[in-house]
Amino acid sequence: MKILLISDSHGKKGNIRRVIKAHGDADMLIHLGDYTLDADYAMKLFKKETVVVAGNGDMGSNYPTDRIMTLGQTSIKCLLTHGHLYRVKWGLTRLKLAAMERQVDVVLYGHTHIPMVDFDRMLFVNPGSLYSGSYGLLTTDGGVPNASIHNVGDLR
Repeated sequence: MKILLISDSHGKKGNIRRVIKAHGDADMLIHLGDYTLDADYAMKLFKKETVVVAGNGDMGSNYPTDRIMTLGQTSIKCLLTHGHLYRVKWGLTRLKLAAMERQVDVVLYGHTHIPMVDFDRMLFVNPGSLYSGSYGLLTTDGGVPNASIHNVGDLR
């Protein structure tokens, strides 16, 4: 399974179009908040399963701020959040505690605009800010989650 990860798009619809065009073969798109209006736009382009959580810039949104889900037909349990409620700009301690409590395998978050892939008991992925040009890909080949960070500027 291949999952396209975007966050903090902040109205940069051109980057949304470029990433979806380049990764139209992805099985799913996840938007991690800021702005959910961009996520609605992405859904119209992607036309496959799209999962969205709301961020601090999404006041009045009907999307949840957190979501737990199992990825496709795997047993990989994932926590999706924008991260602002866990104060991720000041460290990941609160987010790690919440993830351990929920017994997840993967944590996907945004908010900091800093792309990051790390493993600390579970896989943590922040695709960075699509507004600034970064996005992520998550794969679940063989039931093992792997992630990578990419830049819109590298797309043709």
